[in-house]
Amino acid sequence: MSDFWISCGHHLLDRDEGGGLKVTDDFLKVYLARPELIPPPEACAVERTLYAALLADPRMSVPASDIAAIADADARENWQMLIVFRDHLLRHKTLEAAYADLVRKGIGKTPPLFVNQLVHVILRNALDGNRMDESIARGRAVSPCLIFQLGQFAVNFHGGLNRIDCRGRLREGNAGMRRNVGRR
Repeated sequence: MSDFWISCGHHLLDRDEGGGLKVTDDFLKVYLARPELIPPPEACAVERTLYAALLADPRMSVPASDIAAIADADARENWQMLIVFRDHLLRHKTLEAAYADLVRKGIGKTPPLFVNQLVHVILRNALDGNRMDESIARGRAVSPCLIFQLGQFAVNFHGGLNRIDCRGRLREGNAGMRRNVGRR
């Protein structure tokens, strides 16, 4: 049986009794493989040590003082964003619950890339069915719609969503949008 959207990491996640996606160490390690987080040769000892420790135990507690001790300001910011996001994922029973919490409360400083990755893996799970060939067909049909739909919204400075009209103009004043996105 072939898989689809393998790049989303769906295969690295466990499922709960209801089919929700549960975070695994392997899934968390994918974030550590991002080029922004792999310490370059000139990285300080603190950053290299933190990286190695998280590869060994991606759920380990990381005190803010450890991140503050990283010499490079850009690296500090990247590590802070990752640890805040990782901790957010770990506080929730499933990725779906973590995503719903972000939507309800606003994404704040969560990088849009992380939000998009959550949407990708959650949609992949939703398309997973008993017959993979049907799921693939649905996946191919839905993926252009997902890209198109994501392109119609922009995250504002307050973590809410603003609509972008068909001419690419930002439409402010969608306060209700933030409350309703993701609700059934």
